[in-house]
Amino acid sequence: MQLLNNLIELKAQISELQKGHDHDRLAEIQGFLDLDDFSEEEHRKQWARHVQAVDTDDDLNAEILQQMCGTELHTFRAGEEYQSWSNSEQSSLLVLSGYNNDSIELTYQCWASPVAARLVEDFDKQKSRPFYAYYAVAQNGKLLHDVLSVILLQLLKQKSSALRDEQRYSELRTKLRNFRQMAKDDKERVKAMRRVAVRVVDFFDEPETVYIVVDRADRCWKPDKAYHRKMLLKVLVEMVEQARCKLKVLVVVDGRSWPKEKYRDDVGVKMNERFVVCSATQPVRDD
Repeated sequence: MQLLNNLIELKAQISELQKGHDHDRLAEIQGFLDLDDFSEEEHRKQWARHVQAVDTDDDLNAEILQQMCGTELHTFRAGEEYQSWSNSEQSSLLVLSGYNNDSIELTYQCWASPVAARLVEDFDKQKSRPFYAYYAVAQNGKLLHDVLSVILLQLLKQKSSALRDEQRYSELRTKLRNFRQMAKDDKERVKAMRRVAVRVVDFFDEPETVYIVVDRADRCWKPDKAYHRKMLLKVLVEMVEQARCKLKVLVVVDGRSWPKEKYRDDVGVKMNERFVVCSATQPVRDD
């Protein structure tokens, strides 16, 4: 009996040591990604503020206009494109291009954003949550590495035990170090982040399903760096096509800010069946 208790205690000690080791590696990764101050709680609050801004936008939610909620949201999610993306056994990327009603002259929000919000909400409610990461690009814009760094860190935090694989971690560390060294060269930094992203997805194995949700990818740019939003899609496409796991990516964009004609045929897609672009235009209520 004493021997059994000793074994149980030893296993507990080993487990704690492994968790501490995982934590140290995550901390190192955060440093490489310039995310030393990242807080999951604050990130969730930022997402909640974004969702609230969409839900309370006066122009978007005018009484005469249909909102993406209730029956309208259910109808969209039951549609062919969404169902094909959601139920496919293959990794796939769905870009939802939302078009606000023509009567709205100016708003910073997109009526299709609740599709992303509802998906994240669904994950939060599940007792056995899948691996998932989410990001809402701020109104003032963000660059590709701002978006992907947070997404990749969220995923690694959910599978930190995989960092115990010395070979995989060593390869990731090399890519991260290269990314950090490219701080002054924007285009090389983008390329380095692409390599990091592909390496992170490799930590997830064939039977596993992973979700990434990005709302307002059209805002992923800054003056003289407008190419970042197209590069974001290119990196997500490459992640989907190279993933060993089943990787499901949902990207919502404002169609007027970034028409699909400007990216649909120019994001490096090799497997067309894994890249779907659909549109949703806000109608006037008919009730």
